[in-house]
Amino acid sequence: MCGIFGYNLPDTVSVEKRAILAAILASKMDARGGDSWGIVRDGEVAKGLGRLSKSNQAMKLGRARILLGHTRSATTGSVTVENAHPFVNGKITGAHNGIISNHAALNTKYNRKCEVDSEHIFIHLRDGLPLSEIEGYGAVWYFMHSQRDKVYMFRSEGGDLSIYGIGTHKNPRGVVFASTETSVTDALSLAGLEGFPYEIKAGVLYYIDQNQLFYDPKADMKFSPAIRHITGDSFDWTKYDNYNYKGYANYTRTEWEKELDKGESTGDDDDEGIVLCDGCDEEMLPGDYKSVQEHGYNWTLCKKCEHTYDA
Repeated sequence: MCGIFGYNLPDTVSVEKRAILAAILASKMDARGGDSWGIVRDGEVAKGLGRLSKSNQAMKLGRARILLGHTRSATTGSVTVENAHPFVNGKITGAHNGIISNHAALNTKYNRKCEVDSEHIFIHLRDGLPLSEIEGYGAVWYFMHSQRDKVYMFRSEGGDLSIYGIGTHKNPRGVVFASTETSVTDALSLAGLEGFPYEIKAGVLYYIDQNQLFYDPKADMKFSPAIRHITGDSFDWTKYDNYNYKGYANYTRTEWEKELDKGESTGDDDDEGIVLCDGCDEEMLPGDYKSVQEHGYNWTLCKKCEHTYDA
């Protein structure tokens, strides 16, 4: 789980208010990252390891009129400055919060040497290749070097992206975004700025230009469904976007992957033959549950939860 954030503001928003926005957004997104960070301040890229809010760049963020940021929680690729987002690929710079599951296959197909899965997105965009070749999920921001003040954003199904306008719908005066809505609303509130939410649909290309948000009705920014390869089988994340693992409503995909990778046996048997449902954690007696072997993982489910995980 990583975090993306940023803003595009007019000069009428004071440096003090920008600094508050930047500090809150960076701190909130650090909670989703922590391994490394990367920012773009008015077109200039800087990267580092650890938390952004504790870096030597933290106090400088509010000086930017256009700020873009990423905080990384590493999944694919080692934790190095080079592997921190954003990635610069020729004429494009961008960052991604999510996972690309056919990373190795894309390296083989295109003879690439990408260490981080997200790099494929920006090489595809740079080279005009279809994003449908990419299996994954998440949210993305990027810009072209020929027009650094025009920021593009999109999210896939299951991708986290919240975008707010500053001012009113009739008179927008800037744009603020982050991976979570509460991060944006908290930042706006503490900065003393009024804002309104935009509806952000999956697969639609949005862009910020002249402090306003627009969208491109012709662009198709859809990834193919994210497939997780486990024990030789395929696991389709899109079927489980709202899965409540053992009662934890905010269980992230990264945490869930770790559970799946452990190869745990299903259910917790004790001397009395009681089994715990993998869906709701309720105790079940023999005959009251069903073992479901699908998508490369064994589930032991009560009758109430069984229907939720049918393929």
